[in-house]
Amino acid sequence: RGAEAEPEILLRLRRDPGATFSPDDVAEVRLGLEINRPSRSDALHLGAGFIVADNAAHVGLVIGPSIPLSLLGEPEGISVRLIRNGALVSEGTAAAVLGNPLRSAEW
Repeated sequence: RGAEAEPEILLRLRRDPGATFSPDDVAEVRLGLEINRPSRSDALHLGAGFIVADNAAHVGLVIGPSIPLSLLGEPEGISVRLIRNGALVSEGTAAAVLGNPLRSAEW
């Protein structure tokens, strides 16, 4: 079975924020790449909701370079492009994460 790769924005927090997250809780921001292999061969046909709910797809994480927290203030400026054999397959920005990756941390 094949694996997939997802671009990630990794947040290292200064403390456990409990119920009250603030951007001040973020100690470091890094770019990353998560390697996934869903538990079912038909998971991609079941949609992204299944893969998230599967809670068993993660098999690896590549931790990339640090970026300034201030870049999250303009998430559309953090972009990812997937190129296969020289051809653009897909592209997106960090704004696809609930409008801003910090919102997912708040959630």
